[in-house]
Amino acid sequence: MGEEEINVGFGVLGEAVPIQDVKLVDVVASAADAIETEDQRIARLRALALATVAKETDAELLAKFIAEEKLRLREKLLPQDLSGVPAEYDKVEIYESQDPKEQQYVPLGINGYTIKAPRGREIILPHAYVTECLEHAVMTTVTQAVDGLVLRDRRRFPHQFKGKATKEEYKTFMDGERKKQAADEAARL
Repeated sequence: MGEEEINVGFGVLGEAVPIQDVKLVDVVASAADAIETEDQRIARLRALALATVAKETDAELLAKFIAEEKLRLREKLLPQDLSGVPAEYDKVEIYESQDPKEQQYVPLGINGYTIKAPRGREIILPHAYVTECLEHAVMTTVTQAVDGLVLRDRRRFPHQFKGKATKEEYKTFMDGERKKQAADEAARL
């Protein structure tokens, strides 16, 4: 065998490698490095699992922080009470009806949340109920005139705006209403 002879069995993609460049000691050493013990394998997998969990935990924490920040900004921009309407309140009086068949309260509803607003006294309502329910509750009346029938729109529930109220005034008013309702129910029993 001369120095020009090459071993075609070793090499990458059929690349010829001269025999004198391949040493058995190097091949055995690289194979030994590639083989890991069971303890090394478990340690490597534990480290990989810890890194994966840390990435998931960071993602979960980031999502939680984003949700908290969005909630904080939403409350700052538009504070809301439990019914999902803006936390602005108005003092109003809904006048009693001329019709004796009418109920003593006016049902006001927004997005499935309904409240019973009593008539004939000053009450505190969320602003959205005043603007979206009371102001939009209109009925058309027909009256006889000299030249025929006249159609006129009028408020279904006539009311008077008495001013703005604070959140504390609203809470105090609602607590008083709950106590009054409980006392009325107790008196009926």
